[in-house]
Amino acid sequence: MPSAAAATLALAGKTDAIPANDHLHWPRFSSPDAYRPLSLHEIFVPEMWTSNFHNGATFKDKIVFIGPAAAHMHDSHITPVGEILGVQVHAQATGAALSRQLLHLLPWWTSVLLVFIASALAWTMVAFW
Repeated sequence: MPSAAAATLALAGKTDAIPANDHLHWPRFSSPDAYRPLSLHEIFVPEMWTSNFHNGATFKDKIVFIGPAAAHMHDSHITPVGEILGVQVHAQATGAALSRQLLHLLPWWTSVLLVFIASALAWTMVAFW
């Protein structure tokens, strides 16, 4: 099943940003303030719509996520950059895919190799000290 980010990119016609394989890809998180939430009511106040969003020009050619931001909704998640809202997690994943910043797991043998190297290094240090 595709992620919300992949589905969003497909709807936006940016399928080239979606990884071609079915492997697990993690987004590289940017600053928690990179995708700041806006209050929905600002869109419906004509003065704010005109002054803050330039009659919608702010949103032109952008992908907009709509989701809860209230603390009582408990939709916050711990990420490597701190605690962010669930809707921001989707925005971060979409942004990472668009900028080709998706991380993937290393092959299994790299872990075995790293453990072997660390063990050999530890044995060498103990043997010579």
